[in-house]
Amino acid sequence: MISWDIGDLSRKVVARHGETVGDRFQSAVQSFALKRDIVSYHCDEAKRIFQEAVEASIDARGQFGDAHSLLLAVFSNHETIPKWDSSGLAKLKVEAHSIAAAQAIHSMGDVMANACYCAMRLDLHSPAIDLNRLSLRCINKAAKKSSEFAHLNSAIEKLLSSSQWRYLNAYVNTTKHVSLAFSSLNASFDEDRGGIKFHAFDYKGTHYKEKWLDDLLEDLNSVYRLVGAVGLQPNSNYSERSAIRYSSTESTLNKGFVYPRLACRV
Repeated sequence: MISWDIGDLSRKVVARHGETVGDRFQSAVQSFALKRDIVSYHCDEAKRIFQEAVEASIDARGQFGDAHSLLLAVFSNHETIPKWDSSGLAKLKVEAHSIAAAQAIHSMGDVMANACYCAMRLDLHSPAIDLNRLSLRCINKAAKKSSEFAHLNSAIEKLLSSSQWRYLNAYVNTTKHVSLAFSSLNASFDEDRGGIKFHAFDYKGTHYKEKWLDDLLEDLNSVYRLVGAVGLQPNSNYSERSAIRYSSTESTLNKGFVYPRLACRV
């Protein structure tokens, strides 16, 4: 379980850098918490809609989720067992929630980049980055300017190099810019499982294999934990005895931006 002491870190950011920087940090953290709840909602809805659609298509003795039940739901012509999702509405809803969850958790990486950039004042160690261009890759490059941020580099690179993040990044950008990652109802006797499976696709020269809905949702959970591990780094940085000494000189970090004070409820 990720243990991120946001309250303690927020107080330290304000004490060291003032309320303006503290406000920005709290705003980013509040956005992170909201997106986390959005991801949870869409994942829960995708699973609920699929399960209810299948259960409505098989008799009371059927076992939800295995290959036999899915085949019964898809191919049954018995008058008492309606064919699964004949209108296609359930599959559409599942796809919509899956895409929304993936997009939300993908953007959590950029929100976390904002929080870390602010809390660790990376703008004082490299040329300031435009707030609208902040990303994990950007702050990773900025953090490499000093060995003091080696732990932050390590956490970000672990995230960006993970198979879950690479698939998520390709999936989100494909559905956003190229085409929907189409899916279909599948049953596998080899795996003894059934459900919605997203089709294989190619992105920037890499082929991504087909993926079960359940596996996609589990990937999102893995990415969430890896993004959270990045967020732990400012805490460890502030708690280290040889804490980094920051200049009190005002930088371009907040120029032109106003951040309201928000209570942190993570």
